[in-house]
Amino acid sequence: MEVTGFVDLAGYAAAALVFLTFSMKTLMPLRVVAVASNIAFLFYGYLADLTPIVILHGLLLPLNLYRTWEHQQLLGRIKNALQAPTSIDVLLPHMTMQTVDEGTVLFRRGDVADRLYCVMSGRVLIEEFDRCLEQGALIGEIGLFTQAQTRTATAVAIETCQLSWIDRSAVLVLCQKHPEFALVLTRLVAQRMAENQDALRGKLAGTHPKPPNRRATG
Repeated sequence: MEVTGFVDLAGYAAAALVFLTFSMKTLMPLRVVAVASNIAFLFYGYLADLTPIVILHGLLLPLNLYRTWEHQQLLGRIKNALQAPTSIDVLLPHMTMQTVDEGTVLFRRGDVADRLYCVMSGRVLIEEFDRCLEQGALIGEIGLFTQAQTRTATAVAIETCQLSWIDRSAVLVLCQKHPEFALVLTRLVAQRMAENQDALRGKLAGTHPKPPNRRATG
């Protein structure tokens, strides 16, 4: 009788842990409790001689352990993305190369923001802010995320340029697959908007601060 009561208690504990997983609002605690419930059900199934439960949770346990490790790795990448210098390396394998001649207008203010550009060589002028963007600069990321999805400035090649570009839908897919990249892109947008404001204030004041190497706008 005492053994039966202990087995029932183990079953109730395992069921309580499953119930607890449904009350979790954040992913990591949910995974930890799910692992605990798998272990509890394995213990209960073994004591009660319930082979199907042992098999089920014997399969679920390594799956939940893997998902817990996977989520922990993602948190680590996001933390590194917050601390490391901004990088667009994840974009480059998905981009298409293009050569444009001097005087080519990449886009005008108010155009549909359908692409994100990266300057591989040459220089591009952002007319509204009188800013010259060179190798390594992102162009056009702000417009991708505005509500209207239109360009906020005009970009013109002031010499022959090698550009890489990627369309908006591909950028959104990358943001979904690589949350750490979405965070980097958010940092870039915020940084570039602040830099554009500084450039505009400098232009109105009659001074034109020299832009750093990596810049983006539009």
